Amino acid sequence: QGLLTFTSPAQLCASEREKKRKKLTAKMPTQGTINPTKGFNAEQDAEKLRTAMKGIGTDEKAIIEVLGHRTAKERAQIATTFKTMFGKDLEKELKSEL
Repeated sequence: QGLLTFTSPAQLCASEREKKRKKLTAKMPTQGTINPTKGFNAEQDAEKLRTAMKGIGTDEKAIIEVLGHRTAKERAQIATTFKTMFGKDLEKELKSEL
């Protein structure tokens, strides 16, 4: 014996909204706006960041130049490399400098 199910008008509207949302988002790009950097070198970037934060004052422009133009994957590699090279957590260093 089958069960009869009742779908309320609100459920139908929600279902239709979800279908429209899926249709619209299917056309949207799923990739970020920053492309992988040609010749990416995590060691060089880590060194640039260290230099930008070393001593009195902070070179915010240099930090933005590096981190603002790297993909999430590249930034993760830079953070790991920074920890390996300098024994410090990049995120904590940036928070203390900025």
